[in-house]
This record gives sequence, C-alpha cells and structure tokens, in this order.
Amino acid sequence: MSMDDVRKNLGSALSIFAKALEASVSTITENPKASQLEYVDELMSYFPLAKVDEKAGTIDQYLFDLRKTVVDNYENGNYQVSYFYAHLIFMSYVYYSVDLAYKYLPDKLKDQYDLINSYNAKDKPNIATNTDVYLFSKIPEKEIFKVFYAIGMDVQYIQQLSSYVSSRDKYAHATGEGNINVKTFETYIDTIKKNMDTVHQLFHKYIKEHHITFLLTNCKSTYKEAILKIADYISDENFSTKDIEYLSNLGISNIRNENEEFRRNYRFARRLHCALVEYCIETYGIADPVSFKDLRNDTYLKFKYTDNAKDYVEQELGIDEYSCVKDGGEFPVYDCPECDHDQLVYDAEADKYHCFHCSKDYEGEDLIHCSCCNAITYKNEVELCPNCIEYKNSKD
Repeated sequence: MSMDDVRKNLGSALSIFAKALEASVSTITENPKASQLEYVDELMSYFPLAKVDEKAGTIDQYLFDLRKTVVDNYENGNYQVSYFYAHLIFMSYVYYSVDLAYKYLPDKLKDQYDLINSYNAKDKPNIATNTDVYLFSKIPEKEIFKVFYAIGMDVQYIQQLSSYVSSRDKYAHATGEGNINVKTFETYIDTIKKNMDTVHQLFHKYIKEHHITFLLTNCKSTYKEAILKIADYISDENFSTKDIEYLSNLGISNIRNENEEFRRNYRFARRLHCALVEYCIETYGIADPVSFKDLRNDTYLKFKYTDNAKDYVEQELGIDEYSCVKDGGEFPVYDCPECDHDQLVYDAEADKYHCFHCSKDYEGEDLIHCSCCNAITYKNEVELCPNCIEYKNSKD
C-alpha cells in the first residue's frame, strides 16, 4: 500500500470518527436524561450550607437520600416518582423555614403556630423547644404554610402553596394516574423552585437586618480579622447558598439612606461587605455580582493587602517575584521613605506608589531611586537617599 493510500484511508477513518463523535454529542445534548440534573442542586441550595456540604461533616442524610432518589428515578424515566421525592425536598425546606422563622420572630411565630391544627394535638411539637425540624411533618402540609403569615406572607401566597399541595395529591396516592412525561416533570419542578423562592424571599428582610448589624459591629476590623469573622458569621447564621447569593447581590449603597449609623460608617462597612462577597465567590463558587467590580476598588485592595505588599504585586499586578529574581527583572516592592517598612509598591501602569503599611500615596514623579544605593527616596537635587547623604557628608 502506497503512502497516498495510507493517507487516504486515515483521512477517511478520521472523518467517520468525527461524524460519529458529533452525532454522539448531539444525542447527549438532546437527551434530557444525559444532561446534568442541575435543578436538584438548585433545590438543595436553599438549605443551610452545613446540611448539604459533605465536607462540613454535619450533613442532613435524609436530604441526601431524597436527592439520590430524585436523581435515580429521573435517570430511569420514573418521572412521577422523581417528582414526588422532589416535593419532599420542598416540604423539608418548609420545615427548616418554620424553624428559621421562629429564630427571627419567636413571639409572633409561636402565636400563629399555636392556632394551626395537627394530625394529633398531643403529638404537635413544641416550637419553642423543638430540635428536629422533621417533627413539623406531624402537621398537615396544607396547614403548615399558615405559620408564614406571622412573618409577612400574604394570604394569597399561603393559599397558592396549599393549592400546590392539593395538585400533587393525584401523584402521591393510588389514583390510577399514569407516569408523567419529562416535560410535565420539568413544569412541576419549576413550580417547586418558584414555591421555594417564594418562601425564601420572606426572610430577605431579616437577613438584611442581621447583615447590617454584622457590618456595623465589625467594620473596623483588619482584613485578617474580617475573614475569620465572616466565616463564623456564615456558620452561626446557618446561611444557605441562596442566602449568600442574596447578600452578595445586596445593593448596600442604598442602605445609606435608610440607616444613619450605616451612612457614617459606610466606607468601612463597604469594604467589609466586599470582603464577604469575595469570600463567598472563592469559598462557595457563587457567581460574581454585577456590582463586584465596583466594590473591589483601590480602597478595598489597600485594605485587603495591608502589610502584604508582595501578595498585592503578585496577585493584582501579575508580577511574580521568583521570575523577577530568575530573569533579572525588578520586583516593585521597596522600603517606604516615610515609614521604612518594605511595603511600598510601584504600579508602573498608573505611575503611582502606595505603601501598604502607612497608607502613604505618591505620584511617580515624587520619588526616585538613590543614585548610590538604588533605594527609593524623595526626589531631591542630589538624587541621594538620606543614608547616602549622611555617609557622604561624614566622609567629607
């Protein structure tokens, strides 16, 4: 066989393989069973992070079992069963939310809770002492939503949630209804997501109030202190992914007009809020809020990299110290002529200096390299630093 024949046969084989691969990708894209079940993870994102993060070691095993059952039945085409277990995830979120509502408004919540019925009055959990959210399942599903009236849910939404429960009855009982198709399943899942979001929005007001208190209490913290406090704050508040997404997209500039103390401390609160947003992006993988670029301005960066000039140069200016040493370049961190700390950074693009210890700013023309020892010093006629001037005078 000649080389031309080999090339021809190889080209033909590659062409066939490319077409087969293209067809395979097309099939996966068009087949809903092959797609990632992102909707399940979105449902889970409403729950406290500690309950759904396996690394935390405090997961809610029941929730994970429900998730697995939803996924397994979906992948096997049992959409009716998958939908019903997705409904159980929704009801689990409702029970968590009842517990959360009591945390924010205990007196009002208890008064409303005492009015609702249970399957058996003597088995109705005491909301003030209850430690197991799933005990709220002893209350009829259509009744439990009435609790949310205490924290501001409109009657029409309470009725809407009750109607939703009625609509799922035909799939939860032996009614003779056949299996639903994937489009109907997706419609029902969308309804569940909207219902979970309706419940979640009830708490925005209270999450915001707690966040303002957190920012005002801790706004004078150093960056290192702030990061520790942010981690504790998220843990102590039992935040969910949805909660931190809400906080990260909170327009805090508008709060200045709502709170006088916040207005006075705005620049400090703003940088702490930015630290929280950045922490959530890096730790929990949330999407960058629209306002993040504006939040993460020079003022924030100077706060973040206080006494950490080298990290600023490497992470923000993109200049690697090792490469500078290896290749003979200049790593732009110097001793500050004002405070003598090695925290002075030169930004060549902006032609500015900033000291990450004493916070002194300089224009590029304000400083020079000493013509004798190359240290950064104030611009002067002899182009020497104070040490070299003193040494020269001593010699004279």
